[in-house]
Amino acid sequence: MMLQQSARPAAAARQRHGHGAAAVNAAPWRGRRSPAPSCAAALTTVAPPAHSDGDAAAPAAVGLPVPALTSPALAPAAAAPPPPPPPALLPPPAAYAAAVDAGAAKAALAAHAPRLLLLSAMAGAYIGAGALLSLTVGGGCGGLAAAGAPGLQKLVAGVVGLPTGLILVLACGGELVTGNLALCTAAALEGRARWAQVAKAWAIAYAGNVLGALAVVAVAAGAGLLDPGAAAAAPAAAAASAKCSLPAAHAFFRGVLANWLVCLAVWMAAAVRDLPGKCLAALLPVSAFVAMGAEHSVANVFIVPAGMAASSLAAAATGGGGGGGSAVGVADFLLGNLIPVTLGNAVGGAVCVALAYSAAFGAVGGAPLARAG
Repeated sequence: MMLQQSARPAAAARQRHGHGAAAVNAAPWRGRRSPAPSCAAALTTVAPPAHSDGDAAAPAAVGLPVPALTSPALAPAAAAPPPPPPPALLPPPAAYAAAVDAGAAKAALAAHAPRLLLLSAMAGAYIGAGALLSLTVGGGCGGLAAAGAPGLQKLVAGVVGLPTGLILVLACGGELVTGNLALCTAAALEGRARWAQVAKAWAIAYAGNVLGALAVVAVAAGAGLLDPGAAAAAPAAAAASAKCSLPAAHAFFRGVLANWLVCLAVWMAAAVRDLPGKCLAALLPVSAFVAMGAEHSVANVFIVPAGMAASSLAAAATGGGGGGGSAVGVADFLLGNLIPVTLGNAVGGAVCVALAYSAAFGAVGGAPLARAG
């Protein structure tokens, strides 16, 4: 009996001891729920160790696949190649098309008469400045003519004179009627301009060229460049007398030749894109017509009145005794030079250049107009 009673406390103690250990072991998790795996954990990526060069390898995805960075949808679009540069010199059919475009734009200026008149006056002034340079330099080369080389003297005068005026027109902007005789005609032949519009543009450009050239005559006289003894005075008076003494037929055909070459210079200038090319295009044909003794109406509007002014100034300086060349009157200039030369310029530009190239590359010959490049 006593043994049974002593065993019971021991068993109870062992039971309490076991329950206590279990309670101690279960205590950290009492009242907690086991965490469920989340979507983020399922997609967790584990980065492998870094490479020896310090760059980490691309992470390997666990779970759903991750799109590669080299996917075509994420790759940058390739840049378009730059357009090829325009050709340095357009082929003749494309040069004709460029001339037609230029002529259409010039004919359209007829609707803006004040602007066209201003641009034409500027062009006349540029040609007048070139003619003054030609007289100044050519007058200083009289020894070449005296030595039996008059053509060389004219070539020197031509190279440094009128080409400068045409380059200024082409590079700085201006409306020269002699060049427009070809360009506007080409535009009309191709249906890009109306003949009435072209005729109005010619008339305004001619008037503006005359005003600009005469303005340079006034400036030169006011500057003393046409006074007796000035480099250009005697050559201007001599040139005016020679030009107004030509038979009308000679003046006409010299006008044809001069503007044929001038319009070819303008034509070539339309076919090149850079300033050196335009300068070369103006230099060769213009210096050629000056050396050959051909006649350009706008240049003559400066040369002949400059010669008349030089003769008048020389006569005034000598008390009316004359000097520096024969006096030329306004009627002599108009009837003996300007009118036949202008008509010849019109034929040279409109027929020898515009009509001829339209027959070769345009509507007159039944050919489709090429692209202007």
